[in-house]
Amino acid sequence: MIHRHAFILAMLVFGAFVCPAAIEAAPASERQTTPAAVRTVPESKSPTTSSRTQPLDSSPNPMLDDRVGSLPVVSDARWSASLTEHSLVAVIWWIVLLNLLFIAGLPWSRLLFRFAVDQGAGFSRLLAVLLAAYIVWILASFEFIRFTAPAAAVSLLVVAAIGWWLYVRSAFTPSPVPRKHGPIISEIAFWSGFLFFLLLRWFNPDSWHPTWGGEKPMEFAHINALLRTPYFPPYDPWFSDGILNYYYYGEYLVAWLMKLSGIPSEIAYNLAQPTIMALLASGVASIGSTLATRLSGNHRADVFGASAALVIVIFMGNLVALQNLIQRVPIEFVSWTWAASRAITGGITEFPYFTGLYGDLHAHVIALPITVLIMGLSLEVAIRGDLLTTTTIWQRTRPVVLQIAVLGLALGSLSAANAWDVPLYAALVLTALAMLHQQQKNLVRQVLGTLSNALVVLIIAFVGFKPFHDHFSALFSSVARVRTGTDIGEFGLHLFGLITLIALGLAGHDFHRRRSAPLRIGIPGGMPLMMAGMVGMATMMVAMRELPALPAPLLSTVGIALGSLGAIALILLSRFSRSFTVYMTLAALGGLLLLIAMRGWLVLAASVAVAAIGALIWISRSPAAMRFTGLLIAAAGFAAAGVEIVYLVDDLQSLEDWYRMNTIFKIYNGVWITLSVAAAGLVGSLWFRSTSQDQANSIDSQLDHSSNSSPISESVVQRVLAALAIAVIAAGLLYPLLATGPRLDQRFAGHPWLGSLNALDWMDYGSLPASDGNVIAFADDRNVIDWFNDEVPGTPVIAEASIGPYRGNGSRVSIATGLPTIIGWARHESQQRDGAPIAGRLVDLRELYNSTDSVRKLVIIEQYGVEYIVVGDVERFSIDPATDRPFASSAGLESLASMVGTSLEVAFETGDTVVYRVLT
Repeated sequence: MIHRHAFILAMLVFGAFVCPAAIEAAPASERQTTPAAVRTVPESKSPTTSSRTQPLDSSPNPMLDDRVGSLPVVSDARWSASLTEHSLVAVIWWIVLLNLLFIAGLPWSRLLFRFAVDQGAGFSRLLAVLLAAYIVWILASFEFIRFTAPAAAVSLLVVAAIGWWLYVRSAFTPSPVPRKHGPIISEIAFWSGFLFFLLLRWFNPDSWHPTWGGEKPMEFAHINALLRTPYFPPYDPWFSDGILNYYYYGEYLVAWLMKLSGIPSEIAYNLAQPTIMALLASGVASIGSTLATRLSGNHRADVFGASAALVIVIFMGNLVALQNLIQRVPIEFVSWTWAASRAITGGITEFPYFTGLYGDLHAHVIALPITVLIMGLSLEVAIRGDLLTTTTIWQRTRPVVLQIAVLGLALGSLSAANAWDVPLYAALVLTALAMLHQQQKNLVRQVLGTLSNALVVLIIAFVGFKPFHDHFSALFSSVARVRTGTDIGEFGLHLFGLITLIALGLAGHDFHRRRSAPLRIGIPGGMPLMMAGMVGMATMMVAMRELPALPAPLLSTVGIALGSLGAIALILLSRFSRSFTVYMTLAALGGLLLLIAMRGWLVLAASVAVAAIGALIWISRSPAAMRFTGLLIAAAGFAAAGVEIVYLVDDLQSLEDWYRMNTIFKIYNGVWITLSVAAAGLVGSLWFRSTSQDQANSIDSQLDHSSNSSPISESVVQRVLAALAIAVIAAGLLYPLLATGPRLDQRFAGHPWLGSLNALDWMDYGSLPASDGNVIAFADDRNVIDWFNDEVPGTPVIAEASIGPYRGNGSRVSIATGLPTIIGWARHESQQRDGAPIAGRLVDLRELYNSTDSVRKLVIIEQYGVEYIVVGDVERFSIDPATDRPFASSAGLESLASMVGTSLEVAFETGDTVVYRVLT
């Protein structure tokens, strides 16, 4: 059995180790490192233009063919605003929409997920969105239709009609999986996640904060621009006449939902973000219930698996909160809420609860449910491989044609939504397809079947999203060797909670299979146990010698976790194969890990150990569910190991500590999800066994249930392991318990305790101190934004201040309306296009607001096609970081006022804020 999988295992190892290199087409993230108040690197060191190492490819052209203001007018994004501008009404209408999505996607989920405990109901809404939104996107990309609300509605009706027609006419036999609770499990998970995170948004709906604003302004600008764009690719709201050179497809999916609902974006944003978290919750509940059911051998474990998935994947945090509690750190935002997302020095270590709490709709956030859908479909394919008895490639492929097609769509969507995730999940799909053909005795047929299926998936993914790739240009495309590896203590703080849960789950599973002699491992099992223990002890000794600043208990935990996890997996392998070759391989692996650890590459050693454990489980003769769990573990381990070897060279490379921030951020995001899903399945089955010894109604005949069982000893051990798992989960739940409040309090003074869901309400009372005793107020800006949204259709170019990201609320009108401006946040634009035009636009924009030469102002207005000029407190009082003076001079503003009647007219005025319209 082992040699049959050697080729695909080698491909998985190779692909995962070079994972960062494989993402050369992925642009860097713009995630904030840390605000100025707590920044460890002087702000002056943060580059404002690109420092890429190779020229930007001049093709495709990053600019539109015509002026952005000449695009066809699409102005139906707020078609229900007369009713849904009230938050409660908007919530009710959004819930109706979510139920319509469920009805439209339900037949597709039932066709795709025959072996899932919930019939795939947890993926119904996501499938409806992916299928219907793709129809609109591909047609609008070729300019056959425009991106309008009627188009979105018709596409959903088409998807629902085709789905139900196929389902009614399908000749599918009843599913072999007993479904005691059916789709109720995943529905409870969905609505629990939605209502919980909706409550968080109700407590803090603000779209911006001067210090901890996050990425909401950029995401809000992109989504609002998508709502105004008629064709794809969309225009860039922060670079007039430019194409949005960004993986925008996830934001498009959100815009499609918003346009379908007609709810104003400032409210719909705070409904869409909980929806993404709810889609993630229902997806992992579906996988968790299926894995737990098959790992335990009893369909009654479905509730335990779904519950474990919901708790571990959605609500657990890393162990930074536990460390803070032990050290008695006062509860406040930086050390509790923020520090957990920066557990690894120089990197971002987000996890789903932090993401949902922070409230962003960044690319990696929207991609999360898509990645889980790929996991679910891969599991479906893998399970089918265990049950098929046919021998020809076509006979094995025919039952999963629909799954292969949707896998291609999902991978293609991922490539356009968050390209960093593609290598990891492409490897997952490839290996699952290998499991589909695993029973073919002919190795050539097995290889051909796997590769042919994989080729179909990749063709669908690439050709289906070719319009995106034809217009996308990667700004950063090289990798380099890591300068300094990750600290083992920081690695442990972030991931060892999940690794420990996996170890406990594997221990429970192995003990369950060995009830006849639960404590007698024997010489064959003792050899790998001894070897793994030696590796763990050596790792701990090296860590204590080279990293004395770390606390000894944490180092002990590292060693014990490595040794225990390695021993459990090796014992599992020894059950199936006791050949001399296998043990020599294990000995070689142990020696390799020992050498890596002694060289000081402790995290690399730990990651390789985790990967090897998963790989050994995968090549064993276990049922598909256990092998798939091993695959998730292996994928996570290989990806984490790759981060210790190479990193993507981007515009942060000159920073000593943050040079691989984006690599850690994006890759570890996938590591967390794959590990947490694997842990959920294992812990779910462990919880079930700890509460019941009834092994009737088994759904997997391949599981070996010994008749010489010892129920009492098994019950005791399973309950001990379950209690330990609960303790670990409780440590992870300290984060949501103690870090939620400080985040919700990050608001302007005077905010209501429980306000509306309107993301712009903060502008009515929010203000900032400025130089010379002035105050920057935003109430007038709110009126200007409402006027633009209500009265100005199309995509006219506006001019407003650009004063840097995260602080000062520069480009606030473009953010809240999606209208294109001359230049928005330059720091973000430098990661999408060449730096020279950005610098030139900044100079021209300053000159527009500071020059007293009206002729020069008109030249700038004509050059960028400006139709509206905004003058408010932000322009008058904000300090421009480039000049250390107010962004606009009094003389320059007086010069603009003097042009009224000849070149300009007052289009709108409120308080001290005025909007000029450029006369033709």
